[in-house]
Amino acid sequence: GHYDTVYGAADAFQSPRWNADGTLNGPGVADLKGGLAVMLAALEAFESGPAALKAALGWTVLLNPDEEIGSPGSAPLLAAEAARHDVGLVFEPSALPDGTLAGARKGSGNFTVTLPAPAVTTFSPGDTPCSST
Repeated sequence: GHYDTVYGAADAFQSPRWNADGTLNGPGVADLKGGLAVMLAALEAFESGPAALKAALGWTVLLNPDEEIGSPGSAPLLAAEAARHDVGLVFEPSALPDGTLAGARKGSGNFTVTLPAPAVTTFSPGDTPCSST
């Protein structure tokens, strides 16, 4: 899970507040930060369960501090941990407005593609090709 937000440290929205209707308003409260609280409660319940189940399953929690900026520092650790595990659970809210679970999310990516190519000569309109032989 990630615990960073899109708001800078000096942003006024960094301070959560309770609304009159009892809801919480603040950075990330409807993002994965709520999911982190759910994860903690689930792990507490799991740890209070049968020892055989805990020994058979086990768990790892990985908290990402830089997800909102593309995980430049944590990406190698994320990849290494993913290679060591069979299943990953993300506790970020995924319900659609009608209450159904989202099966996919849109995202973005930045890619650089380098293709090998033979050396070529280019000509502009009106140029006369010449031969080096």
